[in-house]
Amino acid sequence: MVFKKTLLTLALTGASCSVFANSVNLEIKGELITAACQPSLDSNVVDFDKINLSSMPDSGQHLVDAKDLNLTITCDNPAKVLFSALDNNPESRASGITIKGEGGTSFQGGLGRTSTDVKLGAYSIIVGKDAIADGISLPVIVRESSLGTTNWGQLSDGLLMTLDNSSRKRSFTVGEINGSTTPVAFTTATFPLKVQVALQDKSILGNGVTGSKLNGSTTFSISYL
Repeated sequence: MVFKKTLLTLALTGASCSVFANSVNLEIKGELITAACQPSLDSNVVDFDKINLSSMPDSGQHLVDAKDLNLTITCDNPAKVLFSALDNNPESRASGITIKGEGGTSFQGGLGRTSTDVKLGAYSIIVGKDAIADGISLPVIVRESSLGTTNWGQLSDGLLMTLDNSSRKRSFTVGEINGSTTPVAFTTATFPLKVQVALQDKSILGNGVTGSKLNGSTTFSISYL
């Protein structure tokens, strides 16, 4: 499973014109921020290695043991920064998969297909409830886009990220040490993540599953408050 990281960049765009026009427009876009931040992962590849088909049940989905990794956001000055994720292969996401009690496609990404074009399953990314920001353990807080930009909630347990741009889009950051849901500025923050893979029923995968390789991809993005 390959993970990509993205940064906010200054955009410079130009407008085209016909050969007969005597003028051209140039648009300059950008965002003024108090600090420049960069996301990174302690590993850009989460490798589930070889998955033994004989260990899978004859019926029902198969949950593969979850893998841990960390997302770190580093800024050159203290800043309030949030992060979100987007699945890059939604067309290969299998339906009917349940991970951490959720069966909605907003919380799952695609894993690729077998040699006979059957979808392998789905994966989810779970954010831990506490992060380390500037050496201090702080609660992770979350907001859903449908609930507004100021309605933050604290995690009572690990929470699934949304992997699409639906109205339930979730963004995460850290809150105050006293347990409030007010976002705080930081220079460096490390967020614990888990990647959970679920494979389809063996009877659905069929004979073409042998030798199939997982092919999941997620882009993490940051933005400023």
